[in-house]
Amino acid sequence: MVQDERKIIKQFNILLKNFSNFKNFNQIKIKSLDDIRNIPIITRQDLESWSISSCPRQPVEVQRTSGFTGKSIFIFLSREARESFIRRCIEALKIAGAGKKDIIMNFSDPAPFSAFSESIIRIGAALIPFGPIHEKSKRSLAVEIIRKLHPKIIFA
Repeated sequence: MVQDERKIIKQFNILLKNFSNFKNFNQIKIKSLDDIRNIPIITRQDLESWSISSCPRQPVEVQRTSGFTGKSIFIFLSREARESFIRRCIEALKIAGAGKKDIIMNFSDPAPFSAFSESIIRIGAALIPFGPIHEKSKRSLAVEIIRKLHPKIIFA
């Protein structure tokens, strides 16, 4: 077995242990990558029933989905989960070519993206947290800002 496979298996077993009270995860033990198929699918209904008291670790941040496709779902991030998310965002930003002194513009609802915003700040880029552009007046302002500041990355 390759070292990377052992690391992946170990991480899956840690996740299953942390969420042992969720969907009978305590009954699953991953011994090979093929065993990952035994993890039950988590549905939207499962996530809707999740509460802060179900969290295996104390959350330091609570986010929520927009509810665009249905009911809004809360997402509880432990310190470790938030830092892991920030590291992945930094990696994605670097792959996209973002770096110091770049400008990044956010057209999403800023609330669920505080960890992403933190990753932008950590790489030394500037963030414009513009928010959704549903109204025509906001679209005009967004175009004006884009023309004036020339953001390197725009995300929505």
